[in-house]
Amino acid sequence: MKAVVILLSILAIIACLAFGFYLGNSTAPTNSTPTPLQSSRPTQTGQGAPNPQTPSPLRVSTLPSNPDQHNLVFIQADNLTNATPRLESIWLVGYLPGSARVTVILVYPAPPGANSPKANALSNTFNITNDGKPSEAFLTAVQTYGFQVNGYFLSDNQGTAQLVNWLGGVDMGDDQGIQNGPAVLTRLTPPWQDLQASRLSQQKLTEGICARLNQLSIETNWLPLVMGLMPDHLYTDLSLELAGKDWKQLTSGPDKLSCKVAVP
Repeated sequence: MKAVVILLSILAIIACLAFGFYLGNSTAPTNSTPTPLQSSRPTQTGQGAPNPQTPSPLRVSTLPSNPDQHNLVFIQADNLTNATPRLESIWLVGYLPGSARVTVILVYPAPPGANSPKANALSNTFNITNDGKPSEAFLTAVQTYGFQVNGYFLSDNQGTAQLVNWLGGVDMGDDQGIQNGPAVLTRLTPPWQDLQASRLSQQKLTEGICARLNQLSIETNWLPLVMGLMPDHLYTDLSLELAGKDWKQLTSGPDKLSCKVAVP
């Protein structure tokens, strides 16, 4: 694939090219489309309730992509229990089921000059409905990037801290060694304070998380973590059953899980 020389302002195209570079988009195109992952709110039994008739509201596509590839959007807020939570970051996560390679691409905060009206729309429209979902206006703003999306996770800083603790801490790459969740949160710069510092801190955090994920085994049970965060600090329209199946495929093959971070 030719080196990516397209302007940073065309973030969607950069994301598409980055997936091709990191995931090795070698599967021949077909006429099939990926099955959308469905709504999954926790029930009294702790199981998801997928509805095969209700696709993810983010499942749109204006860009060519591998029809077998799964793309997830990870949305981080400061505190979902606040009346007006603020947007911290958005990451696009792509992988091919059956492959051990995962690519994580930073969408927001956007790089300097990267179509700031589009990026501003993400933060300006970010809001949470009474039932804990991202607002329709925000989902519409995400759709303008044209990603083919199978589902999304919405979490907050408390969820991030618990994830870091569950992983046994992460290294932020600053010679401070392994740090726990609360310590990591103090190292994150909110985008409303400094966009570029926020991008850098999000990159360091995600690289640290990726490094830890690369060490997990197929026997890792992440369901208690997810269910413990719902509904106050985590919401997803993803079927937990299908997510578990994808995780098993990513970690049970002959190759070791490889999580890579790309920051346009």
